[in-house]
Amino acid sequence: MFYFGRDSQGAEGRIYPYPLYDNLTNVRSEQSYHLVYLENKYIKVGIAPEIGGKLFSAVDKTDNYDLSITSTSSSPRSSG
Repeated sequence: MFYFGRDSQGAEGRIYPYPLYDNLTNVRSEQSYHLVYLENKYIKVGIAPEIGGKLFSAVDKTDNYDLSITSTSSSPRSSG
C-alpha cells in the first residue's frame, strides 16, 4: 500500500503518516494544541493530531481507570 519502489523503505523520503520536524531549536516556548476525543461506552481517548497523532489520554469508562501515562510537558521530536 505504501511501497515507493526503494530498496529500503524507511531510508529516505516520506515516512507516512508522521510529519518531519526539521526546524528544531534549543529555544523552549509555550505551545497549545487541540485535542480530539474519540469515545464509546467503554473507553475515551484523547489524541493531538497537530503533533503526529500523539496519544495524550486514555480512560477506561467502565471503572474510570486512567490507562495513560501523563506528563506535564510534551515536545515534538524527530525520531532518528
